[in-house]
Amino acid sequence: MTEAKEHNWWITGTQHIRSVLKSYIDAYNATATKKLSGIIHVRVARALKDKSLFSSTTMPSHEHIVEAFKKEISEHEEVVPEAEPEAEPEAEPGPTATDRIKAMLSELKDDEEIVIYRRTRSTCCCSFW
Repeated sequence: MTEAKEHNWWITGTQHIRSVLKSYIDAYNATATKKLSGIIHVRVARALKDKSLFSSTTMPSHEHIVEAFKKEISEHEEVVPEAEPEAEPEAEPGPTATDRIKAMLSELKDDEEIVIYRRTRSTCCCSFW
C-alpha cells in the first residue's frame, strides 16, 4: 500500500487561508447577487505571497488574510457589470444562394419560370443507384 504524500507548504497554507475565510465567504455569498468563485482563497494566497506575507517559512496573520480578502472582494465587485448591455437588433437575413442563382438565371432567360432542383448527397462516392 502506498503512503500518503505530505502536502507542500502552498497546499497547507491555502487550506489554512480557506479555513480562516470560510465564514467571510459564506456571509458574502449570502448577501451578494453574484457569488464568489470557489478559488477566492487561492487568489488571496497569491496576493499575500506577492506581498511577501506568505511563503514556506512565513504564515500570514488572521488580520492580513482578512485584509487581502477585502481587497479581492473590492476588485471582484468592480468587475461585475451593473447592467446588461442592450442587445443589438438582429440584421434581416439576406437572399439565399438559391434566390441569387434564380436572379442570375432569370437575367439569361427572359420571362421563363426557373425551377431549381437540388440533388441529395449520396452516402458513398461510388454509389450509382
